[in-house]
Amino acid sequence: MLLGALLLLSNGGLRSEEIIHFELVGENADAIRLAGAARVVDGDRRLVLLTDDSPQSLGAVWAGAPVAASSRRILAHFEYSLSVPGPMPVEGELGGGIQLIFAYSGEDLSLKGGESLGVEPAGTPYLGVAIDLGEDGDRGPSEPHFEINRDSDPGLGPSLAVNEDIPDVLSTGLAGATVRVSALLENGRLRVLAATDHGGYGARVVFDEPVSMPRTGSLRIGIAAACAETSAIHRLHSLDVRLENPRPTFLRGDCNQDGSVCGSVSDLVRIVQRCFLDSPPPPCEAACDADGDGRVCGAVTDVVYLASYCFLGSGMPPPAPWPGCAAASEDSPSCEDPAFCGSELPDPLAWLGRNDRGHREYFRLIDGMPMVEIPAGSFEQGDAFFDFGGDELPVHRVTITEPFLLAKFEVSNRQYRKFLEAIGCDGPRCAGGGGYDYTGAGSEDFDGCHYPEGEEGLLWARNGDYFESLDFADHPVVWIDWFDAVAYSRWANTETSTDWEDFRVYGLPTVSQWEYSARWRGEDASPGRYPGGGSEGRFNSPVNINTELCNHANPLGRTDTVCSRPAGRSWFGLYNQGGNVYEWTADWYVADAYTSTPRTDPFASAGAVFRQLRGGGWFGPPFSIRSAYRCSFRPRDGDADVGFRPTSRAP
Repeated sequence: MLLGALLLLSNGGLRSEEIIHFELVGENADAIRLAGAARVVDGDRRLVLLTDDSPQSLGAVWAGAPVAASSRRILAHFEYSLSVPGPMPVEGELGGGIQLIFAYSGEDLSLKGGESLGVEPAGTPYLGVAIDLGEDGDRGPSEPHFEINRDSDPGLGPSLAVNEDIPDVLSTGLAGATVRVSALLENGRLRVLAATDHGGYGARVVFDEPVSMPRTGSLRIGIAAACAETSAIHRLHSLDVRLENPRPTFLRGDCNQDGSVCGSVSDLVRIVQRCFLDSPPPPCEAACDADGDGRVCGAVTDVVYLASYCFLGSGMPPPAPWPGCAAASEDSPSCEDPAFCGSELPDPLAWLGRNDRGHREYFRLIDGMPMVEIPAGSFEQGDAFFDFGGDELPVHRVTITEPFLLAKFEVSNRQYRKFLEAIGCDGPRCAGGGGYDYTGAGSEDFDGCHYPEGEEGLLWARNGDYFESLDFADHPVVWIDWFDAVAYSRWANTETSTDWEDFRVYGLPTVSQWEYSARWRGEDASPGRYPGGGSEGRFNSPVNINTELCNHANPLGRTDTVCSRPAGRSWFGLYNQGGNVYEWTADWYVADAYTSTPRTDPFASAGAVFRQLRGGGWFGPPFSIRSAYRCSFRPRDGDADVGFRPTSRAP
């Protein structure tokens, strides 16, 4: 079976994005170009072998047609693994590596490979993102490392080494683990994201600096690999190239581009001037198409439509986009340079491929959180094992109708510090600046920096040594009240809605979304008692809740890192849903919710005293870390084992 067909997909809903996606299926050999030892293999795991098992083996592949260098954002993603015959060499002795290449050329260049992982003609603008498995001598570190190559032949000059401690392929190759790399080339800046599920690494930014690449013409994107003195096989599992270009956004009916419709007759006058008095076209002609029929001039329909609605009270409001701004569709009149709405915001998510459980992952750029896509589905909610009973009964079937993103990890101290700095609230020195716009029940008790009135700084007094210490930067933030969690999550999602009856605006999972993501095990499997499984025996069986799977019952006397205990991950690949810290959800606590709330997308948007926590904490009892456990807690309270895991809308 040959490497996949070239698919050009346009996302016409929210974003102008082309995807050049290569899957290891299909029959279109023209979608790629192989060079050297590279070959496509068939079988249960279709992939490209970039090298054979001999020393100094070279192989490369070009990814389809060139892409426009002027694209606002180019994201190239690849997934890669390595194997060697016999025992794995000690660190630094394998050599060789793999490199993602952006090469500027209007010609059909050949990709040769080589010890420098890709050689182009001298003087050709070139950018390489390499995983180097050997040492660079004076040029860089002696152990495997990332490096960014910015010359046409990286073997001839110095490279920028990235001494990022990632689980490299030397330690993962024998286990068949895959390293995922995404490179975002945007407005003259390169960001490199590395991800792997091996060793609880997760995903993180390993490089973020300006680079010099032309903004005109086209770029060729390719992958090259080379063995060194040791025999090895470099495997390419997938390759994606995604182009993102902003589209102008407009408000229908706002022909004069002053940001309002119906406030005066100026929009009507502007349409008349454009269509009947030979005035120059407006900066966004699509906004003058008041009735949304795809035409502006040729009839008086737009004038009549807008006049009927605004001044006669007998017409319908303008079709979308109205009353808010949105991007023009492909069949709309032109909207070249809108004066009011401008263009779409950059996509807040970067593609990270699929995790080792097969589920889509994205990297949320604002806070550096890997987000896992949880598909729509149905599950049995409640105490299916009759361990605890009470408010966890009756067991009932719940349907989640839309996919959603859920954070792969709990929010860390590092991430929460970034949030506080972004909103202008900096710990004990906070003077009430920043703030957030929650106006729901209980908001009157909280000031702008998320502390109860009269107790400003209480969070810091309780966990300052923990929160401020670099030793705990990747541990979950604690002493978080519900309002803190909502404020962070709305900031990370750039959420502005005040429709508090819609659970999506909170940025926290509903209890049903949380439980579904924690205990779902597949269509033909029984639900897990714990996120890591555990459907057999008693709820407190050491087999089910041993410390290899979750941090509970005070084994450490504190939290553990957010990426700890990969053996206890959920079926979707989420870490520490059981133990470590209790996690806030969006719902109020209603004791009889399982008999009174809907069975489709349930959400308790009103309550009296308590919100709900899920998942148990580091000194929680065994029954609290079950996925069905319901914990009620006052929203204004925090504790030493209370944190959160945010959610977001699926793209």
